[in-house]
Order: sequence, then structure tokens, then C-alpha cells
Amino acid sequence: MEVIMDARIATFEEKMQKTMQNLSGEFGSIRAGRANPHVLDKIRVDYYGTQTPVGWTATYSVGGQSYSSSGNGGTSDNANL
Repeated sequence: MEVIMDARIATFEEKMQKTMQNLSGEFGSIRAGRANPHVLDKIRVDYYGTQTPVGWTATYSVGGQSYSSSGNGGTSDNANL
């Protein structure tokens, strides 16, 4: 009976480790304080029938920096595009 419990505990520990890694990644994407364009990285829009990152389809500016659809997920650091 103890062997069965050890196997279950090991399974749950593995699942908990994966959950904690995922949660840590999610917390890492939270931006607080100054405006940051990377807050839009996970937003996708329907673009001609395809779910596309918003940074690939739009131009937006944050704090005087302009970001546009440069094919790299909207992470262009070119100002005044």
C-alpha cells in the first residue's frame, strides 16, 4: 500500500512542479509600473482568418516609442515609424 501512495505522491509532485513553472512564467509576464508594449504580446486578433499577434497587425506607441508590424512580434524599437 505504501508503494502505491509513493507513486501517487511522485505523480502529484511532478504535476505541481509543472504547475509552479507555468505560474512563474505567467507572473513573469505581468508588467507593473511604467507602460510596456510587451503587455500586448499574448493578445491575438483575427487577421484574414488567422489568429495573429496584435503586434504583427498594428502600430502602437508607448511612452513616445512607436512599435509596428515588423514581422518580429511587434518588438521593433524604431521611434517615430
